[in-house]
Amino acid sequence: MDKPSIAIPSLGPMFIPGRVSFDLPVVSPASHDPILIPTKEQMESVLEEEKVEESEESEDNSSSKEIGPKVKTPQVQTPLPTTIETVPSEEVLSTFTIPLLGMEMAIPTPEVITTSVVAAGTASLITVAGGMATQTVDNDLKKIFKKIFTKVLKKDVKALQKTPDSEEHKNQSK
Repeated sequence: MDKPSIAIPSLGPMFIPGRVSFDLPVVSPASHDPILIPTKEQMESVLEEEKVEESEESEDNSSSKEIGPKVKTPQVQTPLPTTIETVPSEEVLSTFTIPLLGMEMAIPTPEVITTSVVAAGTASLITVAGGMATQTVDNDLKKIFKKIFTKVLKKDVKALQKTPDSEEHKNQSK
């Protein structure tokens, strides 16, 4: 009697431990133009300059003698600040080199790190508080429903014991 033969497919270029080499991934470094947000001091200085300009204009208007009714010209508000200081990118971004890849990665500024830490902390706090609140509500609901179900089931068991069919089953099982 001949033994059955099993046809095993050839593996071809498959994963063979120890013989496979992986190429390092090629990633282009992130490049972006930093957007500078004015500080509180810069905003206050611009507002003070505008107040000084307005007071000078009002003094000029009061010193000039015009004949006829005074008409106020509408003022168009311009977005603040109109001039933004350009900081060289060398000061804004600091980088470090990844040892095996030899690539430079940008280190975020302290403001970005602070913002992300605060956002993560707030999210985790809300999550934990919500979990604790739902756990107490869940435990209370379990107690209430357990009492309800036990009362209902006890009534059903008593009703089954009173029926004549249940007495016949008891006698047959003995």
